[in-house]
Amino acid sequence: MVAQLGGVAFLGLCQGQPPRTQLRASRGGDVAERGTAGPGGEARSDRCPAPATDHPTEMNWYHRQWPTATGWLLTCLLPGVLCIRIVDMQIPRSLVRGGEVTLRCKYDPEGKDIYAVKWYKDRQEFYHFLPQNSQQKGSYNVSGFQVVPEKSSDTEVTLRQIGDRAAGTYKCEVSGEGPNFWTAFQERNVSVVALPDRQPEIWGHLRFYRPGENISVNCTSPNSSPAVRINWFVNDEQVSRDNIHQWEAPSGARLVTSTGNLRMTVRPHHFKAGVMQLKCTASLGDVYWESVRVNLPIWGETARGARSNGLFAAGGASRPGLVTSVQMFLCACAALVFR
Repeated sequence: MVAQLGGVAFLGLCQGQPPRTQLRASRGGDVAERGTAGPGGEARSDRCPAPATDHPTEMNWYHRQWPTATGWLLTCLLPGVLCIRIVDMQIPRSLVRGGEVTLRCKYDPEGKDIYAVKWYKDRQEFYHFLPQNSQQKGSYNVSGFQVVPEKSSDTEVTLRQIGDRAAGTYKCEVSGEGPNFWTAFQERNVSVVALPDRQPEIWGHLRFYRPGENISVNCTSPNSSPAVRINWFVNDEQVSRDNIHQWEAPSGARLVTSTGNLRMTVRPHHFKAGVMQLKCTASLGDVYWESVRVNLPIWGETARGARSNGLFAAGGASRPGLVTSVQMFLCACAALVFR
């Protein structure tokens, strides 16, 4: 962008990105206001946007007020010298209830002295690091967690005893020394989750299956918040969600138990070397993933022989232990007869 200010052309560049800075002149020819157009057309005053990020909820802005057009000329010509940059921010999208987490914020001062690194939750400061002070670290009480100063520094802060109130918007802010006080920040929305207290369980299946039969089997993951997502796999190939019905039931303390029911027709290709493997996975965001498997054999010689003798119910396989129970019952009857 080229802006004409008092007969002088200024080339608007920032960090090598397409020029988006808007310069508006007053009646006297001096620059009266500088800003960037944000979402919905609103103006963000005195900010120069950084390179685009893959995360729509994260922002990386550079902030500085210049009193004269000369200041803007320096900004445009020397962006690599004057702009502090946050190069990497590591904040998980989900925090685990009752756990501990370390938030990281790596920055490039671009040769400038750093005045402060500050962390906020919902605009409330909870930790700062002042490199030039004798007492560099400081923390403040915020509901939902405790700051661990001994595990914190200028590039990271550790939180423990995560509670439900820890959910919110977290921001890392890095500012340079005066007189310019360049400032860069990034932020992210974070939720709090409770992980299941044990691994998923597969239940409701029969002992054997044969091609053409319908299968109905359940997978349950207990006590989480929010509900986990349950997926099914047959021989490590994911089953369509159309074949899965999932529901949740309250299990106390704001927790839920999730169950995913798989319904499908067994086909010959489902058996590999005579065995069909079913796998259930339960996942919760990027903090939890667990799986459990069960191997179900095709009807074998033993199963067909038992069915021909009437030991299995017609049209399906027996549940585990049925054959043994029948055999024990017949042996007991024989013992009474020959007594």
